[in-house]
Amino acid sequence: MNSCRWLWDRVFQRVTVVFLFFAVVLVLVLLGSGVEAAAEQVEQLAPVEQFQLERILELARAGDSEAQFSLALSYEFGTIDVERDPEAAVVWFERAAEGGVSGAWLYLGLKYENGSGLTQDRAAAGRCYCRAALDGWASAHYFLAGLYRDGRGVPQDDRIARAWLSLAADLGYPSAISEMGELVELLGQQLISGSLDVERDLADKACTSLNSFPLVDP
Repeated sequence: MNSCRWLWDRVFQRVTVVFLFFAVVLVLVLLGSGVEAAAEQVEQLAPVEQFQLERILELARAGDSEAQFSLALSYEFGTIDVERDPEAAVVWFERAAEGGVSGAWLYLGLKYENGSGLTQDRAAAGRCYCRAALDGWASAHYFLAGLYRDGRGVPQDDRIARAWLSLAADLGYPSAISEMGELVELLGQQLISGSLDVERDLADKACTSLNSFPLVDP
């Protein structure tokens, strides 16, 4: 019994380590370190024992959302033991998102916006970013600001773009803080300042106007 418990704990410890490692990789990408820097970090990941990798896959197939997210990131970047497969990553990101992992919605938005492993669909990207923004992801707010500023997949709207940008800056997202500073210099504080509650309401209404995003069937 103790031997079985030890083996079980070891597997779950490895799932947690892999999940947290890829969470760090995700942060590197979102904070501007870039995919190349993140890929270098992935290459340093120690090989995962075949049994443990199979167990993570088993947990993912059984509906464990964290294991699904870990597996999706493994396929997205590739590791020593997992060949890179952007299309397989999409499947597992979608399952993790459906299971409540808000970071999976964020990453699906990135994939839809860039057409990685699926057909590019910036409207779908906006819907995914909205789901992540509801859970407080500052980067999702920032990406939505870019979509509305440029009219990519959503109606071009400077007011909504500034609302998302302001909310991202309020959450401490570095690029948003920098761009808000530039707007203040260009337009003046009075022209862009407003209540965060008003901006949040404007942003929420923008998300509500987007159609719900249908997940691909497993």
